[in-house]
Amino acid sequence: MDARRLGVGIRLPQAFLTEAATDYLSSKDFDELTEDWAEAAFADLARPVHGKQAPLRRTMFRPKIRRPGNATPSTELGGNTGPFFQLADYLEQHGRSHRTRLCPPLSFWAAAYEHLAQPSDLRNLASAAQNRHRLEWAYGLLQRAADAGHSEALIDLARIRQRDGDREDAEALLRRAARAGHVTALFSLGQMCEAVDDWESAEGFYQQAADNGSANALMVLVRKREAAGDQEAAEALLRDATGAGRIKAPLSLAKQRDRDREDTQVSIQQVTDARLVKPPVSLAKQRDRNRGGVQELIQHVTDAGHTSALIDLARMREAAGNRAAAETLLRQATDAGHTSALIDLARIQEKYGDLQAAETLLQRAVNAGHTSALIDLARMREAAGNRAAAETLLRQATDAGHTSALIDLARIQEKYGDLQAAETLLQRAVNAGHTRSLVILMQMREEDGDREGAEALYQLAADAGHMSALAILMQMREKSGDMAAARTLLIEAARKGHTNAMVKLARRLEKEGDMEGAETLLRQTADFGDARQFSRSGRWPYGLDPDGTPTPPWSRTTVAPANDPA
Repeated sequence: MDARRLGVGIRLPQAFLTEAATDYLSSKDFDELTEDWAEAAFADLARPVHGKQAPLRRTMFRPKIRRPGNATPSTELGGNTGPFFQLADYLEQHGRSHRTRLCPPLSFWAAAYEHLAQPSDLRNLASAAQNRHRLEWAYGLLQRAADAGHSEALIDLARIRQRDGDREDAEALLRRAARAGHVTALFSLGQMCEAVDDWESAEGFYQQAADNGSANALMVLVRKREAAGDQEAAEALLRDATGAGRIKAPLSLAKQRDRDREDTQVSIQQVTDARLVKPPVSLAKQRDRNRGGVQELIQHVTDAGHTSALIDLARMREAAGNRAAAETLLRQATDAGHTSALIDLARIQEKYGDLQAAETLLQRAVNAGHTSALIDLARMREAAGNRAAAETLLRQATDAGHTSALIDLARIQEKYGDLQAAETLLQRAVNAGHTRSLVILMQMREEDGDREGAEALYQLAADAGHMSALAILMQMREKSGDMAAARTLLIEAARKGHTNAMVKLARRLEKEGDMEGAETLLRQTADFGDARQFSRSGRWPYGLDPDGTPTPPWSRTTVAPANDPA
């Protein structure tokens, strides 16, 4: 379960499982193991439980089919030698929900380092170890992933080497990643060369990265041409890249070229013609500052088949006060099949006082399947004094899956004095996860002078385990001067696993002199996988061992680059 929740693939090697299991056993249980304990355990776990699926069933890698002449020796297949086992889905889910607070023991990490061979598994475990401040294991697993040729691991390791001042080894690692086809490695190599004023080499790497789809690399080359006063060459780079389709998302290029409207318009047209941006509404927004040519661009965007862009453009027109243009665009979107535009049209009609037209449009949206329009329709009915119709619509919206409608229903019940019904609805809303919506109701109660009622709402959310509600309730207690109650809530949040609360409580304990209690909390945040504060604080600079004790000083060993003369 720990392997799966920390990112290992579904096929778990038997050797890994057997060796990893030892530290999960107590000393007494370990001493009582028989010689055939592992075989007996695998056999027992292979039996279906409750007549359904086995907790751990044997599985195999399907061999890859290769064309003649492209066969790969078995030694290069990533160690796919069995047997392998797969964890039952229900146990995987159980592990993810019930073992979140736990960091695997030493035998787990040692077995993973020794027996896992899939590069992606090793890299995922390296990230999991890093997030838990198990730095020595993170580095070792990252080395293994890099040795296995994982391009992301090579880049991660190169960055570490570069921070350590080993530029030569960092460059060698990046070259390996680049040969594996990783564009980020090419861009990083360009940056390294540029940093030491080797522009000739840097330009070559940037050009390779741009040819493989890096918009950032292309812009470095463009800016360099511009800085040298060669505007024609800069524009030629842009045209060649977009025209050849090498840049798959040239949105940033068009934005940055906005200084020259005509050339930008050409770039945008090339992009939309090639269907490289879907939809290119952001380009239209960028061009909206220059009124000339906007309508032509809108037409070009819609002609290219991106009719959903009309809704965004309509919102821009309406925000600018151009109601007629907004309505025209929304009707065009509706005619093109984007019936959600009816909701925007209805809101415009309501804004300008045509409530009957707004209701008609909302009903059309509901009939077209946009059940969220029921909430807008209910709000209008309630504003007109038709409470019964509003409640009916909101219940329909709730039944359709829009649980936020429970908040509106509760507000209506509270408005008409039925507080018990409101509380029941709020409890349902809290259980559905709508804690932020409770802020509105809290403010309403506070405005009515009902401070206890406002806090009761947050207590509902806090009792359901919503940490944001606990934090707000704690702030309210602090604001009122009830520091003891605020501390109690902070402890409650920490116990429920809110890592921010755990760190905050640890800092308070430090100020009060309880260093042992503070360190215990901080270790727990690391076990949760939230070790962000350690990188800033300098605490435990060599990391933690799997059992949570500080790791003694250790040094990184050099990873030798692959013996590749290229």
